[in-house]
Amino acid sequence: MEDSLPIQTTQNVRIDYVAAGLGNRILATLLDIFIRIAYSVAVLLLLSYFNFFDKLPNSVTSTLAVLIFLPVLLYSFLFETFMEGQTPGKKIVKIKVVMLDGTQPAVGAYFLRWVIRILDIDIFSGIIACICISVSDNKQRIGDIAAGTTVIRMQMPVSLKETILENLKPKPDYTVKFPQVAILQESEIELLQSVLQFNSEGGNPIVLTRLCEKIKTKTGIHTTLTEENLIKTLIHDYKHISFQS
Repeated sequence: MEDSLPIQTTQNVRIDYVAAGLGNRILATLLDIFIRIAYSVAVLLLLSYFNFFDKLPNSVTSTLAVLIFLPVLLYSFLFETFMEGQTPGKKIVKIKVVMLDGTQPAVGAYFLRWVIRILDIDIFSGIIACICISVSDNKQRIGDIAAGTTVIRMQMPVSLKETILENLKPKPDYTVKFPQVAILQESEIELLQSVLQFNSEGGNPIVLTRLCEKIKTKTGIHTTLTEENLIKTLIHDYKHISFQS
């Protein structure tokens, strides 16, 4: 069962994300296990076929074996770090790791989740993780609680073509209207996109109003545009500036 997960952002705006259900998290974990097993089997078969280990001294063989299978051990940490909160399994199921304020976790948070995963999932076959996720208000396992993270459903597809933001794709002849947008961070632009999507799905318009007030204060922008059009324009401007740079 998937529950609403209220997140208070660093801009003091509350957004109700959809917490990843236990079933989705289990499915993502099983997919990741399958990928790790497939990698291990493929490597072993390849090395066996070429008699790789028979041609080297035992000391060298042991070292190489550790290096070859290190990605299996570090799987979740490496993928979540370099895929912005997702492993291949999470990406397929369309869930991701975020901080409790909705921002992207730092490397340290991913590392802490990975370390405690040994207790949460590996040693006890995921039983402790399932219990914690089921009873936790923020749907967290122990690793999430320690790192200050949780796992949410992706509200917007990775491709913007299926969302209301399709018409926001910048054009070559586009003119930036608010160059002040350059001082905003990528996480803040992602928040603008989330709030715009949230509002289009019947969300509380007060969220939109409060966010616009925060953005205007930070950037010094003065405009008569409606709040929705302001956010769309800011996203346009930011993407154009990013693509140009």
